[in-house]
Amino acid sequence: STYGGWASGPQLEATGYFRTEKYEGKWTLVDPEGYLFFATGVDCVRFGDAGTWIDGRSGMFSDLPSKDGDLGDHYSYVTYAARTPMGLDEGWAFNFYTANLERKYGDDYANEWKDMTLKRFSDWGFSTVGNWSEPEQFFGKGQENQMAYAANVWIRGDHARLSSGNTYWAPIADPFDPEFRISTAKSLDTVAAYGVNDDEWCMGISIDNEIAWGNPSQADQKYAVITAAFASDASQESSYAKQAFITYLKDKYTTIHDLNTAWGTSIADWATLESPYTFEELGEGVITDLSGMLSMLSDEYFRVVDEELDKSMPNVLNLGSRFAEWGTSKEVQMSAAKYVDIVSFNVYKESVNEDWMYVEDMDMPTIVG
Repeated sequence: STYGGWASGPQLEATGYFRTEKYEGKWTLVDPEGYLFFATGVDCVRFGDAGTWIDGRSGMFSDLPSKDGDLGDHYSYVTYAARTPMGLDEGWAFNFYTANLERKYGDDYANEWKDMTLKRFSDWGFSTVGNWSEPEQFFGKGQENQMAYAANVWIRGDHARLSSGNTYWAPIADPFDPEFRISTAKSLDTVAAYGVNDDEWCMGISIDNEIAWGNPSQADQKYAVITAAFASDASQESSYAKQAFITYLKDKYTTIHDLNTAWGTSIADWATLESPYTFEELGEGVITDLSGMLSMLSDEYFRVVDEELDKSMPNVLNLGSRFAEWGTSKEVQMSAAKYVDIVSFNVYKESVNEDWMYVEDMDMPTIVG
C-alpha cells in the first residue's frame, strides 16, 4: 500500500493514521489506509554515537583535520564514552562518518545521507525507520520521506527520582511527584513541535527506554526500587513514592498490628515505618505487598504518560518503554498493558518470545527491538 502495508491482503477500516486491531485472532498494526502492516526496520538511524575519541591518542591518526578547518564542525567535546584511553573521562572526539559524508556530498550531506538511507532501506525490504533516529530528518517528514517511522522521547525535568540500584541506566522517575506530569508534558511537546501528531506516517512513539524497574531474577533486586523508597523519610516533601506506599499500607491494614501479622514483623508503630526503614527479611507477606506497590508505581507512571500523550499527540500510538529482561517483571508489564497501545520489548537474542515476556497473559500487540 502507500504506507508499506499488505496491499493484496484484507482491507480493514481506514482511519488515516496507524492503529492496532486483533484480526482473525492475531494482533496486527493497521496502516492509515486500512491494510495490515508489519513493522521491520533499523533503529538509531542518526549521526550520533559515531564520534571517535581523539584526546590522548591523536598521533594514531594520519591527516586528522584541524578544529579550525573546513571539517572542524565534526569535532565534539564529550564527557562520556566507553573504554576511554589514558584514564580520561572527558575530551575531544571526531566524527569521521559525518566528515566523510561532507567530503562526499558537500554542505547538504545530511539530506543526501537521508535520501540514500531511505533508498537502501526500501531495497532491503524494511518498512519502518526505527527508534532513536535523527529527529530533524524524520520526525514530521513522513510525506517527504515516504516511509513509516517511530518517534521517541526521553522524559526530562525537575521531578523526583527513585533508584533500583542499577548504575548503568538512569534512576526511575517518581510518578507520584506532581512535577512528573509537568515534565512529561514538556518533553512530549518537544516532539509534537515537529508536527508528528499530524503526520500519518508516524507509526507511534516510544517514551523513555529500558527503565530499570528491577531485575526479576531475585526478589531483593526485583523490588529494589520499592525498598529504596522505604529507606527515605516519608516526612520529606520529596518522598512522594514512599508517602503513596504508606497510604497504600494503611488503607490495606488499618493498624500496625495487622501489618505485623501479615509481614511477620514487630514494627512498633506507623511512625517507625514512615521513618527511613530497612527490610531485614523479605518474607511471603512482605513480598506480596512489595509486588502490589511495584504495580502501583508502574501503573502511575504509564497512566500519567498516556494521559499526557493523549493531550499532546492523540493520533500517535503509544509504543511503551521497551522492556529489557534485566529491568522488568510481570507486574510492570501488566501495568503497561493497561495504558500503552503496543507493549515493546528488547530481546538481545535470536528468539523473540522469552519466558520473561508475559505476552499471552497481556493479550496485547507486541513489538520486539
